[in-house]
Amino acid sequence: MLLFDIEMASEFPMSNNSWHSKIGFWLNDKFIGSTELPGNYSDVQGRYTPDWWPKKFSQYGLLNHIRIGELDTSIDSVSISNVNINDLELDKTRRLTLKMAVLPMDNDTYGGLTLFGSDFGNHPQNIKATVFYSQNDHSLN
Repeated sequence: MLLFDIEMASEFPMSNNSWHSKIGFWLNDKFIGSTELPGNYSDVQGRYTPDWWPKKFSQYGLLNHIRIGELDTSIDSVSISNVNINDLELDKTRRLTLKMAVLPMDNDTYGGLTLFGSDFGNHPQNIKATVFYSQNDHSLN
C-alpha cells in the first residue's frame, strides 16, 4: 500500500474560501483518480503560516490522505478510482513519481492548487509518502 499525506487547497487570486478546484493525480504516469478541493482559505491565519505572509493570501489547506491499496485508490477513505496497487506494476521500477494537475470543473471553469509545507498551513510537514510492503519468499531453502 502507498499513502501520501498532503496539505492542499484550491487556488484563487488573493483567496476565496469557497472557490472549488478539481485536482487529478498520477503515479508513475498512470492516472489514479481526482478529487475536488472546496476552497482557498484565508479566513484565519494558518497555525504555521509566518506572520510576514499577507493575511489576504492562502493561509492553510486540508490535510488529504491519498491511499493506493489492494482494492482501489481513495482520498480520506472515499474511493476515487478502481486503480489498485497491482495496476501500478511497482515491481518493475525503483522510483515513485507523484504528479498533481488542475482539471476542468464540470462547468468548464478551472481552479488552481496550493500546496503547503512544513512552514505554512496547519500541519507541520511537507508532502509525506509512506510505503507499506511485504516480501513473500516462497522458496524452500
